[in-house]
Amino acid sequence: MSVAVLNRSCDRPPLRLAVKAPAKINLTLQVLGTRADGFHEIRSLAVGVGLHDELAAALSPGAGHQIQCSEPALSNDDNLVLRAARAWSDRFDPKAFFSFELAKRIPIGAGLGGGSSDAAAALRLAGAIRGDGIGTDQATVIAATLGSDVPFFFQLPAAVMTGRGESVTRVQLGWSGWALIVFFGESVSTADVYRVWRKDDSGIVDEALEASICRLRRADEIMGALRNDLETALARVHRDSDSWRRDLQSCGLGDFCVTGSGSACFRLYDDVSEARGAASRIQGFRPGVRTFVVPAPVGTAPLMGKDE
Repeated sequence: MSVAVLNRSCDRPPLRLAVKAPAKINLTLQVLGTRADGFHEIRSLAVGVGLHDELAAALSPGAGHQIQCSEPALSNDDNLVLRAARAWSDRFDPKAFFSFELAKRIPIGAGLGGGSSDAAAALRLAGAIRGDGIGTDQATVIAATLGSDVPFFFQLPAAVMTGRGESVTRVQLGWSGWALIVFFGESVSTADVYRVWRKDDSGIVDEALEASICRLRRADEIMGALRNDLETALARVHRDSDSWRRDLQSCGLGDFCVTGSGSACFRLYDDVSEARGAASRIQGFRPGVRTFVVPAPVGTAPLMGKDE
């Protein structure tokens, strides 16, 4: 959808824009080792999925960036949305301030990249509201200063991340279908999981793995090729993670894979009815568990806007 740009010369109220910020799942996450800068060298094939936060923004009438979030604990200065806004202002217009409203639907601390996606959405909104635009190259440079996953969300629907995650190459996935995401309600710190990772948690680096998965066209074929080198480290940080996966196996649904550093798990399906049936079985076995059946992969959502 086309979006009007604020005319700075008029006295009309500022334009308010909104965008859906998608989650991601990691089909592969190979950890190659620890870098000299303290980060970890990785290779990861990730895809966007149809589970979204929603971020709205407008120019702020006061000084300073502001945010209101449906999760009150996230309405603070350390929110990645505000950090993204400050980074945008530092680069393009130090006198421009934004007011954000964030509706959180992506579970926090689940390895689904919600905070990183929100930051990418903030950069897009800031550029569109001010009419300066923001090219992918510029966005990626800023995004890399905010967090390792943020650049990925400018290369949807699927991409391979290397380095510490900031080097991103868009790829074409041969499969499309549905992801069943399962969240047991426990948030996990990515930093804690990487801190306890050991070299022997990772197998031999397979540089052809991501390309081979891109050629597959059936969900069961992809499930047989998935790899996440952080699963063992996750179990050290959160011992319940092994029991969660055993519970999923007890439902007779086959193996699930952890996304990112956890704690959410996922399984891919070609048929939405089968995915929804599996979600119902899990909820019957473990009441209170959050399940999401969402399309995958998904691309960048359009901006939605109107004059307030």
